[in-house]
Amino acid sequence: MSSVSISSATRTLPVSRDAAFKGVLILATFVFDVVLIASLGLWFPLDDLIRPLLTATVLSGVGLWYLRRQEHGFVMCLLSLTQLVLFTSAYTVLMYAVAAVNMPLVDPYLAGFDQMLGIRVDRIAEWTARIPMLSVPLGIAYDTVMLQTAAAVVVLGFANRRRELEGFVLQFMLTTLTCAVLFVLLPADGPFITYDYAPNEAQQRFLHDFHEMRSQQRTLVTWRDAEGLITCPSFHTTWAILLAWAFRGVRYARWPMLLLNVLVVASTMTTGWHYFSDVVSGALLAVVGIVVVNRLQPWLYDEDNRPRPMSV
Repeated sequence: MSSVSISSATRTLPVSRDAAFKGVLILATFVFDVVLIASLGLWFPLDDLIRPLLTATVLSGVGLWYLRRQEHGFVMCLLSLTQLVLFTSAYTVLMYAVAAVNMPLVDPYLAGFDQMLGIRVDRIAEWTARIPMLSVPLGIAYDTVMLQTAAAVVVLGFANRRRELEGFVLQFMLTTLTCAVLFVLLPADGPFITYDYAPNEAQQRFLHDFHEMRSQQRTLVTWRDAEGLITCPSFHTTWAILLAWAFRGVRYARWPMLLLNVLVVASTMTTGWHYFSDVVSGALLAVVGIVVVNRLQPWLYDEDNRPRPMSV
């Protein structure tokens, strides 16, 4: 996909179709939060609105200032960060809220798929743990996706790769929302319960929050101190593929980021977090997200790769 200079679209930046569509997704996520909180008897501390809204306000204000100074790369970074701050705050609440729906666990089916292929995640995790030269870098790689996301915003923004950056953020939003829908239907404990091996501290926190929400012993939903609750599909896998795809046009970063994200995908099993079936479904979700956003490109951009304004 070719890139387009951000400077070619200064006038349409605040009201582009891409920005408007993302605004609708963010608003829809907030609305679903309110509906689920009200219908499931949950509660959200209103004070927790302050930080994401204040952060978004500051980022937007700085972005408008630098837009006047024609610092288009920095403006693109700030706009993407604003969208991600608002969306991830709302999405985290949504993830916790849908956990309270408490559908039957699907671990037997996920493990059954793995075993049909002769794959046992517990054996993979145990084997990796015996080789520190593998387990340590894989464990580190697993925790890099948020840092990589920040890097994607900065690198793509300052490289004037508007379409790649906007595409990545839109892919991220659409795939995470799809994950939330699938989470309602496919809740799972994870392989550490199925295969009865000791979960690490992060996995223990996940199990604690997951089961407290399912049993409604906990009714608080917030982005504070949140854990990832979705086992299937593996969003780490989805996220890693989206990141590798986002960097594909950056020559000096393309291959290092591809290698790093191959490690991220591998680490989903070597750390014991996910079944292989989770990884497969996460990879399929990433492909679907990329294809859908690519299909939206003619609606979002004109023939000269300029962003279409919302009014057109």
